[in-house]
Amino acid sequence: MHKYYKVIIIVKILLFNISFYGQISEIPSDSVINESYDELFELINSNTSKDQRINYAFLFLKKAKKNYDLEYVIGGYEILTALNDDSIGIKYADSIIDITIKRPDNFNPASAYLSKAKIYFKKLNYKQALHNYLKAQEYSIEFPNTKIEYNARHGIGNLKNTIGEYESALKVNKLNIDFFKNDINDLKVDDYINSLFSTSISYLRLHVLDSVEYYNKIGTTYSKKYNRTNKLNLFKLSNGVLYSEKGDFKKSSDTIESSVALLRSNGDRANLSIAYNYLAINQIKLNNDELALLFFKKVDSLYDLTKIINLETRDSYYSLYEILGKKKDLEGQLYYLKKIIKIDSTLNTQQRDLGSYITQNFDIPNLISKKEDLIAQLKNEKSNLLFYIVSLAIILFVISFIYYFKNQKSRKKFEKLLSLVDSKSLENSTHKTIDISKEIIAEILKNLEIFENDKDFTNTKITLSSLSKKFSTNSTYLSKVINISKGKNFSRYLNELRIDYALERLRNDASFRKYTIQAIAEDVGFKSSETFSKLFKEITSFYPSFYIKEIDKKMKGAK
Repeated sequence: MHKYYKVIIIVKILLFNISFYGQISEIPSDSVINESYDELFELINSNTSKDQRINYAFLFLKKAKKNYDLEYVIGGYEILTALNDDSIGIKYADSIIDITIKRPDNFNPASAYLSKAKIYFKKLNYKQALHNYLKAQEYSIEFPNTKIEYNARHGIGNLKNTIGEYESALKVNKLNIDFFKNDINDLKVDDYINSLFSTSISYLRLHVLDSVEYYNKIGTTYSKKYNRTNKLNLFKLSNGVLYSEKGDFKKSSDTIESSVALLRSNGDRANLSIAYNYLAINQIKLNNDELALLFFKKVDSLYDLTKIINLETRDSYYSLYEILGKKKDLEGQLYYLKKIIKIDSTLNTQQRDLGSYITQNFDIPNLISKKEDLIAQLKNEKSNLLFYIVSLAIILFVISFIYYFKNQKSRKKFEKLLSLVDSKSLENSTHKTIDISKEIIAEILKNLEIFENDKDFTNTKITLSSLSKKFSTNSTYLSKVINISKGKNFSRYLNELRIDYALERLRNDASFRKYTIQAIAEDVGFKSSETFSKLFKEITSFYPSFYIKEIDKKMKGAK
């Protein structure tokens, strides 16, 4: 066993018990260095002041260096890394990496990379966070440490959720669920529950509500079984959001309200922001704009404190902008519009750095159009704002120049998709020669036309074999005719028919747009919402939830 086994234990304790409100004591005398390592451990662990803990940790490190005790030197850096969740903490973690990189074991440098990743994540430097999570995972696999491996993978899943890579996050989180579900005990249950919650969040943002409910139930069960009050509260929040997405706004508000106190006392500002956002949304749906405004301003206050950005934060500012528009508060609108553009720019920077965020969610050209209308009104009403407006216009011009073509491409893609739905021209037919008699080809094509017109492709059990039997032909002939006449294989042909049908119904049937993603998937012929969402995105470049929202916006605008 390593000499610094106790160091590992104390680092875990520190991560949960650091006090930022303890009274600052005097700097301890260097004479304390003569204490044993065990006594220094106790001094660090028992002190209520963060500054005092750091001072004792320095003395611990000084003693280890003086005695040339390398393993306790590493342990001292571990403690100092845990006590400093900022750039200083990163330097201490780098010191551990420098010492251990040439002689790695099953704890370091993997643990040091994991510590760096968590600090970078908190600092919103997602590119560096991802890099260090991957390094931690690499070393924890090469020099096996399942705990670090899990934590690194969990961090990657959370990072993907944060930047909008929800389907990719699902794969990571489900891997973690499988990692634990057959070996759950009191020591491992927190990691298992964390993975359940992250999976629920991914499904929530993909609007796969049936799956959200499923994972919330499992998470709630285990949180109760192992008496994890804080975890249980997170699933309560998730259920509250779920009720809002399902349209039960009163039940949603009651459920979310019951989770707020514990979120606040735990200092969980990220989830508290989500809670306030949905409380505000519910009040809008219940026609109480004044109360909604109060909740949205709480989201704004939390953002000013933390600078944590997510899609809920962005949506809150847009809602604030719209409410203030109803109140004719032009200055307020301009203030929050400026924040929207700043948040969008940050999110687009994250996308550029990490490579695959969905740009259509950040329609900056549309915002700039709104901004210009607003500035025109302000110019007529308050000429003394001219300098401020001109300065803001210059900033916005630079932003629009950078992102214009990227976002225009997304908007044109959506409009093109709508026109394709109207003309039903998603199918890409080709005409080539085929080594089958013309009579058989004609018969198969006629049957395919009936098959399409009767919407028989919505049958989830349809296969190439079953369809060929129905057509009184063989599967080879049917496959060849589809390949040549439709320009795709049978599976692609079937899936595109289903997606095309989904697009048409979503465009023209308001009640169909209110279905859950799972219900829509089953109605058009898919067995799972995951497969439907993936193919919908692959074929149209949009997720179903985004397409539905855009259609709803377009229909409201038409009215």
